[in-house]
Amino acid sequence: MPLLLLALLLVFALLLLLALLPFSLWQRYRLGKQSRRVWPWLNNLNMALLLASSLFLLGWAALSQYWMADALSMAAVGWLLGLVLGAVNLASSHHQMQGGQYRVTPNAWIVLGLTLLVAARLVLMFWQLATHGLDWRSQAYQAEVAWYLRPASLFAVGALLLGHGLAWCWGLRRRLARSRAAFFDKKKT
Repeated sequence: MPLLLLALLLVFALLLLLALLPFSLWQRYRLGKQSRRVWPWLNNLNMALLLASSLFLLGWAALSQYWMADALSMAAVGWLLGLVLGAVNLASSHHQMQGGQYRVTPNAWIVLGLTLLVAARLVLMFWQLATHGLDWRSQAYQAEVAWYLRPASLFAVGALLLGHGLAWCWGLRRRLARSRAAFFDKKKT
């Protein structure tokens, strides 16, 4: 009886997670496009963690080459595209200095695009599990489908998000240093 109760609790938790997923994606978009203060120490910590995560993902993709063809190349291309997208987002965002605090408002279209990319990949994953079960990971299935349907495309999406975040944090670090120097130089005169 306790095992059945535990199984029911697990099923309920999974169903609750699935039901709240659209709401969490909407919240991610809504909060992702708002203006926020940049804390230098937090940005530096985020940058270091994103770099470590990127290296871990690329290393895992290299190890996964044995099971998934093109895992490393998809991860590398996704990471490089993410770096470019992060630089574009940073260049098209609104930056301002208010009372010694650096604030940034990300480009809402890029935030929407990244949120839709994550949502599309999740829907695709659920569709693949529903229609093919775990057979979609087989070599025969991978050979006959488009690149975005392959399991290795998960590495591309993850690497794109990590690359975007890394470029964003690195660019914010540089802009913050220049803005703070200009702000305090202006205050001295």
